[in-house]
Amino acid sequence: MHQLPEGGYIIDTPGIREFGTIDFDKYEVSHYFPEIFAASKNCRFNNCLHTNEQDCAVKPAVESGQIALSRFESYLSILSGQDVFR
Repeated sequence: MHQLPEGGYIIDTPGIREFGTIDFDKYEVSHYFPEIFAASKNCRFNNCLHTNEQDCAVKPAVESGQIALSRFESYLSILSGQDVFR
């Protein structure tokens, strides 16, 4: 694993073709996305999954650009189990 100067990491994995996640509690997935986790503190319900719940604070933050759409889509991908990265 190599740290990038502008932030983040890159992993060189010769021979490995894909990555996936296992054993995630669906209510904890947002904790791995700092910007989604921060916005979720303003959701009406503490068990909000940020998909279609009433008074969710995350979806408006995505719509306003405060949270990048690509990050929200990654979150939804993991939540739905479609989290294989190639």
